[in-house]
Amino acid sequence: MFKVNGMWVSPFEVEAALASHEAVLEAAVVGKEDGDGLVKPKAFIVLKNGYAADEQLLETLALACEGARRSVEVSALDRYPARPAAHRDRQDPALQAAGLKAVVTASRACHAAARTRTRTSNEGGMPHMHAAQEELSFTYFPENYRWSHGLLIGLNMAPWGGAEIGEINRIGLRLKNRVGDDNAWFREWAREARTVEDRGRERIADGRTLSGAQYLQRASAYYHVGERFLQPKSKEGLDAYMRGVDCLREAARHIRRPRLEHVEIPYEGTSIPAIYVHAEPVKSGGKVPAMVFFDGLDVTKEIQYFKGVSDLVARGIALPDRGRTRKRREHPLPQSLSAS
Repeated sequence: MFKVNGMWVSPFEVEAALASHEAVLEAAVVGKEDGDGLVKPKAFIVLKNGYAADEQLLETLALACEGARRSVEVSALDRYPARPAAHRDRQDPALQAAGLKAVVTASRACHAAARTRTRTSNEGGMPHMHAAQEELSFTYFPENYRWSHGLLIGLNMAPWGGAEIGEINRIGLRLKNRVGDDNAWFREWAREARTVEDRGRERIADGRTLSGAQYLQRASAYYHVGERFLQPKSKEGLDAYMRGVDCLREAARHIRRPRLEHVEIPYEGTSIPAIYVHAEPVKSGGKVPAMVFFDGLDVTKEIQYFKGVSDLVARGIALPDRGRTRKRREHPLPQSLSAS
C-alpha cells in the first residue's frame, strides 16, 4: 500500500477494478511521484488481442478506478516483461524502463492466486506454495483491502482497552452488504460508538466510574476509526471526531492507571494538542525516560493511545502522545510542522 493525500491506497483494490474489464489482460498499479513530489496512483495495463488503447477505452478504465474510490492515471503497454507476473519486483530493469515503480501485483491470474494457499504441480500432483504473493494479514472484507486494514486498526486496539471484538464484529456484519461505501462505514462506526458512549455515561452517572470510563475509551476509538475514511471531511465527520476527543478526555478523569493529562504544546504561535501519559517509575525517585509518539497524517492521538502506550508507561516511560490530524480537522498548523 501507499499513501495518497494522507489516505492509504491499496493497489490490489484498483487492479481488481481494472482486471474486471473484458479488455484487460494484465494490470499493475504503482505509486508515482508528480512534479510536486506527491505520490499519485498510476496504472499500467496490457490489453487482450482485438482491443485498442483508444481514448474512450482508457477513459472507461479510469472511471472503473474511480468506482474503487481512487482517481488513477491509466496507460497502456504493448506487453509486460517476459518474466511471470508473480515474479515481478521493483528492481526489474524492464519495469523500471517502462516507468513502473513499486509494483505490487499484476494480472487477473495473480489476483486469484493470492487467495489460494496451494496448487497441484504437474510433477506428481504434489501441492506446493504458489509463486504469487499471499496476503498474510486478516482480511475481514476479502474484496476490499483498505476496509480490512481499517477494521484491523479497531481490532488491534482491543488488548489496550480500545475495542471489544464483539462490538467490532457487529459493525462488520452490518457493513457486509455495503463494502466500499465510505459513508456507510462512517455511519456504522459512529452508530456503535454512540451506543457504547451512552452506556458509559450511564454508568458514570450511576457511580460506576471505572466501568463507564472503559466504555468511553472504546467509544473514542470507534468514532475515530469511522471518521478517518471520510473524504472530504464533513461537519458530521468533524462532530464525530470531536465526540471521540471528548470521550477519551472524560474517561481520563476516572482512570487511575495510567494517569492521562490532556495538554497543549506551544508551537510557532499556536499549539499542538497532546495526551501526556505519566510514567509509573520502576524505581522510586529520579528521572524517567520520555518518548514522543508522533504518527502520520491520518492517525489521531486517541487511536495512538490504544497502541500499547499503557505497556510503555508500566515500564517507566513517560509519553506525550501527539496527533497530526488536528491541523486537518480543527486548526491549521504551520507548514513546517505538517511537512515534518
